[in-house]
Amino acid sequence: MPLPPCGIYRTGLALEGKEAAVPADQLVYFHNHSTQGPPVVLLPEGNTHNRWRFQERGYLVDTPNAAAFVSALVPLPLEGCYVVTQALAVTDRVLAPGTLVQIGYEPHGRPIVFPAAWEANGLSFPSKGFRFDDVGVVARHLRHAGFGPPGTPMPSQPGAASGPSGSSGASGGVPPTEGGPDGGPTLH
Repeated sequence: MPLPPCGIYRTGLALEGKEAAVPADQLVYFHNHSTQGPPVVLLPEGNTHNRWRFQERGYLVDTPNAAAFVSALVPLPLEGCYVVTQALAVTDRVLAPGTLVQIGYEPHGRPIVFPAAWEANGLSFPSKGFRFDDVGVVARHLRHAGFGPPGTPMPSQPGAASGPSGSSGASGGVPPTEGGPDGGPTLH
């Protein structure tokens, strides 16, 4: 079975035998390898600055439906800084081309756009953003800005899943801070 690259994904199917822990429509970090051999999925455990940190221990993708589970994974663009390339309508306004935004995700893997705001000493990103149900809308209207916080992986292809966003438990990370009721970002 050909495996996709390591990165952040939304599950399209539940992981057989682990449906309660890894349901369909769950944000996960997929590793196409593990110390045991089979691929593994890691669940989000905390969110800091609109970026997820993933658990150190995950769930092996070694069940009879492993091929179907892997083929149903939806690759997500890296969390990080993007520039709007064409007008993007959000709840109460339209984000103009050239607007700097941050992309994050809710626990179900739906993208959230956080428009940058000028503060006294520079730019900041809010803790509330605009959720989209279709990851394709975000991918069609944004391009990676080519920079991000220290340690942020840069995409090799726009919209491709790659490298841990923020950080994964497997590579260390930053401690979570308060956010929404599940530790994630809150929405407008």
